[in-house]
Amino acid sequence: MESDWPEARQSSDEPKRKGLGQSRRQGHGERNRYKPRSDASRKELNSKASDGGYARAMASGVRLLAGREYSVLELTNKLCRRFSSDVVDAVVGELVGQSVLDDVRYGEAFCRSRVERGYGPSYIARELEQNGLNTDLVDTLLQPYEDQWFERALTQARKAHRPRSRPSTLDAMGCDEGFADDLNADEAFESSADLEPGEEWKDRQKARGRLARRLARRGFSAGLASKVIDQVLAEAESDFG
Repeated sequence: MESDWPEARQSSDEPKRKGLGQSRRQGHGERNRYKPRSDASRKELNSKASDGGYARAMASGVRLLAGREYSVLELTNKLCRRFSSDVVDAVVGELVGQSVLDDVRYGEAFCRSRVERGYGPSYIARELEQNGLNTDLVDTLLQPYEDQWFERALTQARKAHRPRSRPSTLDAMGCDEGFADDLNADEAFESSADLEPGEEWKDRQKARGRLARRLARRGFSAGLASKVIDQVLAEAESDFG
């Protein structure tokens, strides 16, 4: 049921409606997650929603879930663009009650997808929290990957730090297309023989900065990034030593 996951939600996509049984407050604070209603309450809601598009909303929700996993908050927001709050509340409650909609299963699938695409724990946690998962659940979902972050970050740094064919100092610190805006094309092919004293150190620092920004955007911590960058630069120097 997985497909490519969308990037982090923008604030313009946030619902302007309240009262769906859960807090819309974003951030890292405490959240009130969706709580399924009792059977009696659900039946009452279903009855009230019968004339308001319940069947169409249910069909839409099931169709969305057939494509990939959704969080409770994410699916709620999506359905609310087309259906009333009472109808959506009834549909979401039914889907949760049948375990068709589940935050844990969504979080597991989301983590697998993002980790395989080279994102780190901070980035993943931020997106999961934006989609309604509480901090404790997010920590639990990320725990299986705890021993992988260094290698995952190292892979990303190596991809961004491919040595070029010309063995100059800047070539040894060449960057992939993700750094095209950070590196002037003329600088990339400057001969090491033309460098002034101290320029080599400055170029190394620039390379560190580019790699650090790359890893930060990917959601890796500064401490981990520093260790990864040290290793990548050492490998590059060894290749051209």
